[in-house]
Amino acid sequence: MTNEPGWKTWWEQQFPDSPPVSFLLRQLYGERWLRIHSLPSSKRYAESELEYEELVRRHNIVATETLVEGSACYLIHGFPVEETEENIWYEILREYLADSVTLQFDATEIVWKSGVIDQLILDVADDRTDYVLIVARDSKRIYAPYDGGADLFFADEQERNKRKEAYQEWLPSLPE
Repeated sequence: MTNEPGWKTWWEQQFPDSPPVSFLLRQLYGERWLRIHSLPSSKRYAESELEYEELVRRHNIVATETLVEGSACYLIHGFPVEETEENIWYEILREYLADSVTLQFDATEIVWKSGVIDQLILDVADDRTDYVLIVARDSKRIYAPYDGGADLFFADEQERNKRKEAYQEWLPSLPE
């Protein structure tokens, strides 16, 4: 992944109180947040080819409906690193991460297209990587996969509620 110059400045202007980490964004933008699960019955990990196909299908549907096909996006990926220097989110992150660890973020510009990150979706689903999110630059909607589903952030509560109704069968069985 290349590190796109200027993305951090853009992020700070749009989301000034949080690094690009979905669990922190949920705290600040809970009224705009929706979580979906990757598999039926809130199953966390795929165990068969059919389950992997369903997982990728669901992720591509929600990502495309959230980001919009053809939109300019930042693909942001956080990597745990030793605290060698303070980054702009150091103080926020040190509250949530293990001692002497922080996150370094890399970003690249992409044009969203269904299927463009299928392997990355699988890597996240199988817990081989973490701290991935894609943000549409114009709408500021966010798709953030995790190893059981995806966190989605919309423009407002009304938009979130509309998607919540559409994804009713994919929502967690327990309220969060």
